[in-house]
Amino acid sequence: MKHYFKMVALGALISLVPSLSRAMNIENGETISVLDGARLEFWEWEPSGFCRLVTDELAKCGIKKNPFGVGLDRVKTAEMLARLDSVIEASPAYAILMPMCADYNPWTEPHPSESYTKNLGEIMTKLKAANIKTIIVTSYAQNSNSEFSPNNNTADYNEVIRGLAQEHGATLIDLTEILDKAEKPVPLDGSPAAKALVNQIFAGEVLRVLGFSDQEVADCRKAWLDTPGLVMLPPKP
Repeated sequence: MKHYFKMVALGALISLVPSLSRAMNIENGETISVLDGARLEFWEWEPSGFCRLVTDELAKCGIKKNPFGVGLDRVKTAEMLARLDSVIEASPAYAILMPMCADYNPWTEPHPSESYTKNLGEIMTKLKAANIKTIIVTSYAQNSNSEFSPNNNTADYNEVIRGLAQEHGATLIDLTEILDKAEKPVPLDGSPAAKALVNQIFAGEVLRVLGFSDQEVADCRKAWLDTPGLVMLPPKP
């Protein structure tokens, strides 16, 4: 009988710390590089930024070191390719490739150039050769006033991204489709609240790639929405 109670108590304890048994795809000390051509105000390291949200959740699972290392920020695909060696030399475990609006104005250039496709393909080939796991993300667009807005002109670019993910065996975060299929409409109006919400959705998808279950992602997103202060105003100029 005593053994029985010990087993029940141990089972209760384990249920209180599910993160200890989570099969993580990233280990402590490994890093993630972000290759960002979005030109968007993600505010990565603000409390509502996706890097901060991902880092904080990984810390709860024992990944306590800052997982985000050398990256490239708001550059065109040709510049990403030219500077890629600096990322590869840092030996990240993952690279998040966010080409989005890097090479084009989606309102005036609805079709991707050959160089856009070629550059992204070469980037993915080099990352794979370096044994860096690649995550590539579709674009949810921005309008000419730098506010978030649906834009059908991104469709061809997103098809390029989806095709490259399949061709190179990369993980795809289809952010456009995720936002379109959200239970509640996501207000892509350029407001701090809207940007923070997109950050939270994106952070959840990154955590899913890193080993979080659907329920764990849902729990994170609920906790973020319930936490005061996660919607940040932009810094004053």
